[in-house]
Amino acid sequence: MPKKFFNLNAYLLKYIDFTDEELNKFNNLCSINNYNRKDIVINYNDKNTSIFFILEGIIRSFVMTTEDNEKTINFRIENTTFTGFSFYNNYIAKSSVVCMEDCIIIEIPFVAIDYIFNVLKKGEKFERFVHEVHVKELMNYIIDSHTKDVFERYNDLNNTYPNINQRVPQHILANYLGVSQEYFSRLKKTSLRNSSKVLSAAS
Repeated sequence: MPKKFFNLNAYLLKYIDFTDEELNKFNNLCSINNYNRKDIVINYNDKNTSIFFILEGIIRSFVMTTEDNEKTINFRIENTTFTGFSFYNNYIAKSSVVCMEDCIIIEIPFVAIDYIFNVLKKGEKFERFVHEVHVKELMNYIIDSHTKDVFERYNDLNNTYPNINQRVPQHILANYLGVSQEYFSRLKKTSLRNSSKVLSAAS
């Protein structure tokens, strides 16, 4: 297994049984790219026929509101995939993706995806997983924003993305939660106080 593709291959092998030869052919269809902080990986409304896998770094997906403001809809971290939701829209990206840190990202183009689906004839499970994970993520964001209070959503954010407060600026996290920076600061302090109480009670 090529070392530079080790994490991606380990991820794929959870869903598909590859031979070493098949993995090598698949890896040869992919590319590893370095991005700087603030680099755009996917632009809204651009053609996108790739899935991306993060080796290092964290990305943010966002859409533009009718007021022409950015609205953050999700984050992705190491050893996870992301798309611009283009696979549900004739390969036209429905969101933009920007790097929040310097990132190392593997691009899995359509030809590599096609190799799994059609040449190997055993990619149905992976295809279903890729679609389900991103649709589920988006649906949870929509549902949670209407059914959970902001404190619950803040805790969910921290549980899903450990150390995100150290990796993403506060105003971006506030934007994701739909609150002001001042309110987010109070929210963060309240969460830290509650965590300290829990730790004190447990000791």
